[in-house]
Amino acid sequence: VHPTGSGWYDFGVGFIHSTTTPTPTGTNVWFIRNWIHDSHNSLGQVSAATSGPDHYHGFHFRSNVFVGVATSFGGGRHGLTFEDNLFYRVGFDKLRAHALGIGGRSADRPSSNLVVRGNIFVDVGSHRTLANEGYYSVVHAVDVVTNGNFVAGPETTGWGSKRWFNEPDGINGGDPVFWNADDPLGPDGLPFTDDDGLRPLPNSPIALAGLGPLPPVHVTPGQPLAHFTIDDLSSGLGWHDVVGTDFNQAYAMLAPFERHGLPRPWDTPEALGAAPVTVVFSAGNSISAVSADTRSWEGITRFIWSMGDGVTVTTLQPRVEHTYHVPGTVTVQLTVSDGEERTGAMQKRYRVLGAPGSVLDRPRSLRVLNPS
Repeated sequence: VHPTGSGWYDFGVGFIHSTTTPTPTGTNVWFIRNWIHDSHNSLGQVSAATSGPDHYHGFHFRSNVFVGVATSFGGGRHGLTFEDNLFYRVGFDKLRAHALGIGGRSADRPSSNLVVRGNIFVDVGSHRTLANEGYYSVVHAVDVVTNGNFVAGPETTGWGSKRWFNEPDGINGGDPVFWNADDPLGPDGLPFTDDDGLRPLPNSPIALAGLGPLPPVHVTPGQPLAHFTIDDLSSGLGWHDVVGTDFNQAYAMLAPFERHGLPRPWDTPEALGAAPVTVVFSAGNSISAVSADTRSWEGITRFIWSMGDGVTVTTLQPRVEHTYHVPGTVTVQLTVSDGEERTGAMQKRYRVLGAPGSVLDRPRSLRVLNPS
């Protein structure tokens, strides 16, 4: 409730609900192969009975893609499962830490047979505490299986690993090697199609482990695949926006009918740090596509970097260093070329901050009306 005691709520509906009315409804519900994208609402809630026997059980989420959903999924019942789903920038709402917060109502009413397996969690949470957020939380539960999940922080952290993430077959940190996460749906704007930007390249740890709902990008001989990521920052690898500032506080104090847009859209470009800042980009996961089995960049003869500030650099190796001197948003594009002048391209947006506390030290998409 914002502000406290006002009766206003930031959201009033979730996508997936099975709550107490007075007992929950639905047994063995399946939610399969859906794509939920860009919503400032709750992902959902599944509840067990508040008292008496739990007559309902089984709610299964499989092979779904969740992108830019502000608030996490919560609740629990016996037989709740999450398998082979992708969570990208989910739970970025104020004070959210995970995409999933599941389990029983209390220690004396635990949920049983919960499964969280084979999912992908990338850049999840509000970044209020980067070390121990970014995946799932399970409480008051017995007979729980949590294994084989992929977890990674934001790109500016070096796709950082997470504290207290402990799975025997889980993958903690590292570049997911998405085709182009800045364009999750791809040029056609349609989910579950061949150009989805959240499909992994075949050399991705996600693809190699067979995780998630999207198949790897197909390698066509003679069509190189470009990929780059931040390898180092002079400002230090980390989260460069003020921790906990996913919400503009003046915006939060407005009544819902006074609000326009979001205080921090899910696709706000990541901040590299305050100018001047030097970035090292690596294109080592690009694929030359010499053959259908190619998994490396060997065979690419030129890496052409457009830095977004008017500077273009061509390198023969898959690394480049560049310094940004002016605050603002830049679009970096990499074009790779092979010996036959066949090319592939990829681009991402980043923010270069101004001096701490300045207007340019904040996301540029804020719009606040009558903040008093």
